[in-house]
Amino acid sequence: MPRPRIVSDRWIECVPNISEGRDEEVIEEIVDSARGFHGSAVLSAEPDADYNRTVITIAGQAEPVTQAVISLIRKSAELIDMRLHSGSHPRMGAVDVCPFVPLAEGTHGDCMASATSVMEAVGDDIPVYLYGDAATSQPRAQLAKLRRGQYEALEARLSGGVWDNEDTRFPDLWSGSWGESEKRFGAMAVGVRPVLVA
Repeated sequence: MPRPRIVSDRWIECVPNISEGRDEEVIEEIVDSARGFHGSAVLSAEPDADYNRTVITIAGQAEPVTQAVISLIRKSAELIDMRLHSGSHPRMGAVDVCPFVPLAEGTHGDCMASATSVMEAVGDDIPVYLYGDAATSQPRAQLAKLRRGQYEALEARLSGGVWDNEDTRFPDLWSGSWGESEKRFGAMAVGVRPVLVA
């Protein structure tokens, strides 16, 4: 199947959730890393100290949004160490979840292409699971199933330890070994989902 092509003049949104909600300087540096990409904008950053998590919203044309998200992920990998993280929200990585959201008719394919591009850009250093509409199989579509056990269970899970569903054990892309970057970052779920209505 041919890879979806990013169409640059239609708007999408991405809502990366980072596992830092207390250190304002770290949050600001990570958010700043997603700014300055012509054709995209950071719309909001909403930290929660109890969750120790910040929800960031980026919107714009697909290509610059994708590049902004890749920059944010790399900065998060530099500044967040999951071995030191605690919070009341389930999480498995420094950027825990990274959903792309179609904002207009005809942009679902752009979001699928963006999710794939992000995975390919960072997957050599960070274990990446595709979820939602981007999932490679039905059992992998649900975020909760991929995140079960959270960060603390990842090393055993990826090293062949006990896991109840082989369909969801391994990432769609990663280095294949549990090394320093995996210990520091954990894993990330990248996907495509509709707009959430509160």
